Amino acid sequence: MPKFYLKLGGALSLISALTLAACGGDSAVAPAAPVGPTVSGVAATGAAIASGTVSLKCVSGTTTASITGADGSFSIDVSGVTFPCVGRVDYTDSAKVAQKLHTFISAAGTANITPITDLLVAKLTNGASAAAFDSFNAATVRTYDATAVKTASDAVRTYLGTTLSVSITNLPADLVATKFVAKTGSTPGDAADVVLDDLAAKLKAQSLTVVTAGAALSGGTGGTGGTGASPTSSLASKMSASLAGTYVVRCAAAGGGTVDRTVVIKVDGSSTLDGTPVVDSNNTGEVIVSNRIAHSFAAFRQAGTTFSPSFLLQFMPTNGNAIDTTQSSQVNNVVCSGVSGAASAPVDYAGIIGSYARTGTLTCPASTVAGVPSGATSYTVAANGTVTLGTTILTPASYRDGTFNT
Repeated sequence: MPKFYLKLGGALSLISALTLAACGGDSAVAPAAPVGPTVSGVAATGAAIASGTVSLKCVSGTTTASITGADGSFSIDVSGVTFPCVGRVDYTDSAKVAQKLHTFISAAGTANITPITDLLVAKLTNGASAAAFDSFNAATVRTYDATAVKTASDAVRTYLGTTLSVSITNLPADLVATKFVAKTGSTPGDAADVVLDDLAAKLKAQSLTVVTAGAALSGGTGGTGGTGASPTSSLASKMSASLAGTYVVRCAAAGGGTVDRTVVIKVDGSSTLDGTPVVDSNNTGEVIVSNRIAHSFAAFRQAGTTFSPSFLLQFMPTNGNAIDTTQSSQVNNVVCSGVSGAASAPVDYAGIIGSYARTGTLTCPASTVAGVPSGATSYTVAANGTVTLGTTILTPASYRDGTFNT
């Protein structure tokens, strides 16, 4: 199989020895005592969400919406429902503005709805949490297994603690199903609820909302009504949630010797080189995601330029997020050696590629080489990151095993 790398911008291209170019819920009612299995929990932002409307969309079956109590509690009969489900609470905040939060529900039992579960849905689906509910797709939701949920949960935990500096000491291991007590009036909530208060404070301090934070975390644009600062046509926003950090590389100086260069990648997808902006938050260019000899690459450039990345960093194959100090990175095409720096989390390559899910046909150069597509060839990019071009060339295991160039 020929070696290749993945190059994604406003549209998706796969480059190999050959080049493949762009060639619902019912009306809310007062909760009655459920008689079958239930989904019960608390809806809260720190303060309990009272008089909110909780609705579920599930793989199959229907439910009746529930109104939250003064303590944010709700309970919904899920007899006859096939899980998983995506849950939503619609409510009006203290400023009289309509709001909504979401959660992912794997089974009957406890399922809370909070800003943290909303971030989980955004990360799990690699998109706006509202879209996961509004455009509910049963076939897609079925693919979110325990492993996917854990991976997304770990990413949310890292994002909260590292990027937003939220105190996560008392953040439950299970972001959805751990029972907690929300603040009501002058009565404080428990330790887990304090994490929500801290999140609210950190979002406000950084001029973020749950929607825009979810967009930064998932690589989306914030969804309808969102004002996300993330770039809308490039992969910078999809990469930056994981790659945000400060990196130092040592490069050859023009007059001899070496000079240390500092690259800063920000959560909104922008970046600086020695303090000078090289990719702004309106970037519509591209990021190349590649894997060669099991080393991960990330190269950012601004739109409208001949491809010459401002910087290209290599990351260790062992954990996928520490800069590789043994391999060559580049700054403006000058070879440099890594000195220091670590990304906030390993990059979710399968999720990034999967967010470009599509099918089509490409006209490939004529070839008689076994395994090399020739002529009109159909291709698919699946939501789980599987890529086919006549034959399967990437599977979810490829990303885990470092076999991009199989």
